[in-house]
Amino acid sequence: MNVVRRKGVEKISALLDLELNYSHAKHNFELGLPLEDSLKHFFRPYFPSRYGFSSGYIVDDTDTVSNQTDWLIYDSHNFSPLLAKIHGSEGAEWFPFDSVYGCVEVKRTLTISALEEAIKQIANTRKLRREPTNLLQVSPYIRIPEKVLHVSPDATFHEVCNSLYIGIYAFLPGDYSDPNDIYNKIEEMADNLGQENMPDFIAVHGHYYIRKAIRDKASGKLTINPFMEQANTYITVDCHKLTAGVFYTDLIYQFSNTNLSALRIQSDLGAFLQSEEDIKISGVSEYA
Repeated sequence: MNVVRRKGVEKISALLDLELNYSHAKHNFELGLPLEDSLKHFFRPYFPSRYGFSSGYIVDDTDTVSNQTDWLIYDSHNFSPLLAKIHGSEGAEWFPFDSVYGCVEVKRTLTISALEEAIKQIANTRKLRREPTNLLQVSPYIRIPEKVLHVSPDATFHEVCNSLYIGIYAFLPGDYSDPNDIYNKIEEMADNLGQENMPDFIAVHGHYYIRKAIRDKASGKLTINPFMEQANTYITVDCHKLTAGVFYTDLIYQFSNTNLSALRIQSDLGAFLQSEEDIKISGVSEYA
C-alpha cells in the first residue's frame, strides 16, 4: 500500500509540474484565472465524483456571505448550488456552507501582499458558522445516543467532524523561499485576526507543504489528525518535487474524514416557507 501511494504521489507531482510549467509558458499567469483553472482541471480526475469543484461564494444559515473563493470543494452528491451558472455562462456560484468541505486560495507568486490578502480572505470565510457534527452523527436526522454504547462513562465524543479545511496553493515562493518567514507572518497576523482564523495549510509548488498539527506539550510528539480544532502548531514538510502529491493526499485524507451532516440537507423547507412574507400556506386538511 505505501509503495503504491508513494508512486501515486510521484505521478501526480510530476504531471502537475509539467502542466503548470506548460501553462506558465503559454499564459504567463498574468491573471489569476489560468492558474486556478489549471489546478482544478488537473485534480478533477483524481477526486471521487462526490467532490464538486467550483469557485464562488459561500453563505451560511445567518446569510453571512464569504468573499469570492478561488477553488471551492463541496459535496456534489447531496447538495446543489443555491445560485448556479446557466449553460456554462460567466458568473459566480453560491453554495450553502453545510455543503463545503474546504477551500483553496490560489496565488501565482507568494509575495508579502499576496500572503496577507489570502490570509485575510481565509479569516473572512472563517466568520461563517454551522452546527458542529461529532463522531456520533450518522445522518442529518440520525445520531447515536451515548447510552446505547458500551463505553467508559467518562468517554467523550466531542471531536468536531465538519471543520472547514482551508488554505493556500502558490506556484512560486516569491518572498517566502524560507517557510520560517511564513510562520513569522502568520504570528503577526494572528495577533489581529486570531490564531483560529489562520490557514490550515500552505503549499508552495515544488518547495514545501505547511500544515496544522497537534504537538503534545509534555512529550513533544506530533500528531496529524482531521480534528482541526485540536491543532496547536504547524509542521513543514520539505517535499520539494512531491509537493503537489502531498497536497492532494492531505485533501483526500481530510475530506474523507469530514462529515457534513450536522444540519438537515440544505435548509429546512418548513422554516423557509413560513419565513417568507409573499409565500402563504393554506388548504390544511387533517387526514389521520
